Amino acid sequence: MPTDNIFLWGHPRSLSTAMEVYFRSRGDYAVIHEPFGDTYWQDADPQTAKNSLLQDIQNSDLPVFVKDIAHHVPQPIVGSPDFVNAFTHVIVLRSPLATFHSHLAVNPEVKSHEFGYIALYETFDRIRELTGKTPKLILADQLLEDPEMTVRDLCEALHIDHLPEALSWEPKHQTDWSVGDKWQIQAGKSSGFEKRQKVKLEPVPESLLDIYEQHQQCYIRLIEETCIEDV
Repeated sequence: MPTDNIFLWGHPRSLSTAMEVYFRSRGDYAVIHEPFGDTYWQDADPQTAKNSLLQDIQNSDLPVFVKDIAHHVPQPIVGSPDFVNAFTHVIVLRSPLATFHSHLAVNPEVKSHEFGYIALYETFDRIRELTGKTPKLILADQLLEDPEMTVRDLCEALHIDHLPEALSWEPKHQTDWSVGDKWQIQAGKSSGFEKRQKVKLEPVPESLLDIYEQHQQCYIRLIEETCIEDV
């Protein structure tokens, strides 16, 4: 079922919040930040979160853009037809080595599943199974290298207007982000998709090699399987 609403799925440190800020900058979407965050962090009821989100969509005068982290959303919710069919689904994906280092810098006590690629692949596969469509893919590394082209291609794939002026914005900590949220500090200081100096990253710590390999396999599968043309 075609829909103008967009759900952006990411893993932590994937630039998903930067994409959220871009959609805020556009001005033609109502933006909802991590509606299932309390489900993961505070053990809130996921069904209540889902119902509230679907109600917000119904009440909105604008199409809705939602951003969340895949492992925040329980798979039974992802498997709900009323939920999955309410959105066009997009995945943002960053190279695992950069993600692991970025995540460890913010949260050295990270649990193995919180690197996020395994849950992201499971969510991707479930959505594809239910809808018969392959979610769109954004590569975060391409987004930083050439934001204009990457966002233009995404807009074309989503059949929405490309608004180049929305690629720049005033730095701002959004009111629906938690005060002092360590995850959003960089996004709050940003004024666009800022190209970062390339640095040689060290291998992940030996204690994380097995975990890294598991997540990297999901990263590879996501790239390979989003290249499959929809029937």
